[in-house]
Amino acid sequence: NLDIMDQYLTDGNRSIPKLAAFSEEGNERFTWGPRPEGAAQQFRTLTDQYDDKSELIGEFLEHYEDGGWREADAELAETIQSATETPVPTAEG
Repeated sequence: NLDIMDQYLTDGNRSIPKLAAFSEEGNERFTWGPRPEGAAQQFRTLTDQYDDKSELIGEFLEHYEDGGWREADAELAETIQSATETPVPTAEG
């Protein structure tokens, strides 16, 4: 649904993954994505360093290959837990 997607743009772009959670009443509980804050900062830095998008993406993917996915896992679990006050298991346990 593009109308909903356009309400959750990242820097003016439709970026995925993007998670938006709502209460039963339809109130927004939280949003997350498309990447954890540390990765977002790195992506902005790399954007300034690379003109070639394929080189930028290749360099950025190394962040996740080096364990950056754990940051996403932990940040998303913390976001869900804060919104629901329910413990959320992560890859780290």
